[in-house]
Amino acid sequence: MVTFLDSREIIAWNVVLWNQLWHQKIRTCIGSMAYHDATKMLLVWNLVDRFDAY
Repeated sequence: MVTFLDSREIIAWNVVLWNQLWHQKIRTCIGSMAYHDATKMLLVWNLVDRFDAY
């Protein structure tokens, strides 16, 4: 996954096949993020008021 602070975008890539899995623009600035594959939960540190959960 690649995140962009200024454009507020997250892009997920399949590294083996080098194709884009999904692309999402979110409301807040992205500081960092973590993804848990088993629960399919994405946590984003949003630089404003802590974390957003998706």
